[in-house]
Amino acid sequence: FIGADDLALSGIDYLALGHYHTYGVYKPCDGKEAVYCGVPEGRGFDEAGTKGYVLIDAEHGRIRHSFHPFARRTLHILRADISSAERCSELARICDNTLAAIPSSDLVSLRLIGERSPSFNVDTDMLTAQYKDRFYYFELKDESRLRICKEDYSLDKSLKGEFIRLALARDGLSEEEREEIIKLGLSALLGEIGEV
Repeated sequence: FIGADDLALSGIDYLALGHYHTYGVYKPCDGKEAVYCGVPEGRGFDEAGTKGYVLIDAEHGRIRHSFHPFARRTLHILRADISSAERCSELARICDNTLAAIPSSDLVSLRLIGERSPSFNVDTDMLTAQYKDRFYYFELKDESRLRICKEDYSLDKSLKGEFIRLALARDGLSEEEREEIIKLGLSALLGEIGEV
């Protein structure tokens, strides 16, 4: 371990660091630089972002470095807030806008976030099919949550309303479990689930 005090007294002008796979420059003390060069090519979504190499110039008694993007493809983790979507066409527009600037040669992990109405079912298979041939690699993860207000269903006399009231009143469930039960139940009521 080299601390800032050790570096200040070491006579080192440039410290090359490893282990972290993303380029980064740190100035732990005056006149000293510590640089993570990252990796030349991302190998998974834990190594998303621009990748390349660091070139060192040590001419005239000074050390300078520069980062040079090198990877043939970039891995992107993108988040699309679908809270405003009430229909598939609105969901597709949000996804299109989120993906618009990404080159087709890149790898994309699109994460759907936000809160959505229980009556709006996200068809992840349809969305994946829509984008999988547009990029070198594409994956979709639905991380959105259901927007459920007890007041919205307190007077709802439908089977859906009764089901949601029962699920909300059930003791001993975590919020995640309650949401998953409501999601599966609503899909079953809408006839969107075969075998579970």
